[in-house]
Amino acid sequence: MACFREFGEAVRAARESMGWTRVQASLKINDLCQKRESIVSPDALEKWENGRVLPKIEPVKAMAHVYGKPELIDLRVQCIEFLKRSDRRDCHDSICG
Repeated sequence: MACFREFGEAVRAARESMGWTRVQASLKINDLCQKRESIVSPDALEKWENGRVLPKIEPVKAMAHVYGKPELIDLRVQCIEFLKRSDRRDCHDSICG
């Protein structure tokens, strides 16, 4: 989906601008995640960056803080709104990962 790709490109650009590997970024993001079910692995980060999956809100908030990019939250919200408008229930399984 285009919105997933746009979100992923923004996440990748933010991480790369910090000069971090996915492992380094996932460790920093996990430090800020409040919920244990929101543990971010390097593999999950790769899926998000490649636009295959849209993350839950908790890791997005942590990424926005770690990367200093609050617009990541808005991008995720826009993707969810797009999915709701398009009523694409077949995409629901791809929303959270």
